[in-house]
Amino acid sequence: MIIAQTTDCREAQSSYELNLAKLISHYKNGDITRKGLVRFYFALHPNFNPWLNDLETRKVCYKLSLAEPLFYSAVREIEEEEEA
Repeated sequence: MIIAQTTDCREAQSSYELNLAKLISHYKNGDITRKGLVRFYFALHPNFNPWLNDLETRKVCYKLSLAEPLFYSAVREIEEEEEA
């Protein structure tokens, strides 16, 4: 699980756990982008490689409620950022 930290000017720093269900809910509510959802998924599942197993990738896309082309588009954006 990822521990995310938030800072509020009026309050001391607090932390909370994000799990996959919460992340998907945030994505569906428009709180995070598709790329953000995929990036968090990779952080939660560091051994997952979307290019190795089509069946596993389809399962992940289903779990995240993303069409495969949208998922792979987000993966490519993340990879391009990491290369820059």
